[in-house]
Amino acid sequence: MPLEYRIEKRIKERKKFNKSLSFETIEKEENKIKHVKKKAISLDISEDGLGMRAESILSEGWVLKLFLPVPEVEISIPVFAEVMWVKEEIGYFRAGLRFLQ
Repeated sequence: MPLEYRIEKRIKERKKFNKSLSFETIEKEENKIKHVKKKAISLDISEDGLGMRAESILSEGWVLKLFLPVPEVEISIPVFAEVMWVKEEIGYFRAGLRFLQ
């Protein structure tokens, strides 16, 4: 179903959160597993999840290790999130993520 026609399922209020962040995926290469760090831009955030856009391919169901920036103390906090939906746009992928507990 196109995003324009999706039924709103969010319960928590979203707030703008326009920050550069990085995330890790796990990839298999020649029978070895490696962690690959990639870049993204966050768009909004709530207690339950995050909207972001990335140049890297993303797929529904993937679990990502996000490194959320905390600018006040200049650190990043690692958080796991599941990719709930992905929309391919020109030059990037937009995704909705649900934080895992």
